[in-house]
Amino acid sequence: MSPRERRPALSEEQLSEYVGRYVGDEPWRVGVELVDGRLMGTQSWTEGAVELVPDGEDHFFVRYDATPVQFIREEGRLVAVEVQGFRFAREQE
Repeated sequence: MSPRERRPALSEEQLSEYVGRYVGDEPWRVGVELVDGRLMGTQSWTEGAVELVPDGEDHFFVRYDATPVQFIREEGRLVAVEVQGFRFAREQE
């Protein structure tokens, strides 16, 4: 069993903290939704959604290709997500 397979599952309540829309330079956007207890990500430049698997505090990876995804906090607040070196700011609700 790989280390990633041993990661503890997060509850829906914990996963819901990451749900939102994140924006980068136009027209780049990332969306994060909770679907059937799984965190799913979408990107404005591709079709379909990918599963984001927990890999540590605020760290996830894309299930199908292991792309790292990191959520960024400032003063305890979730403010952005970083994917492949690109940062997307969380839209305020």
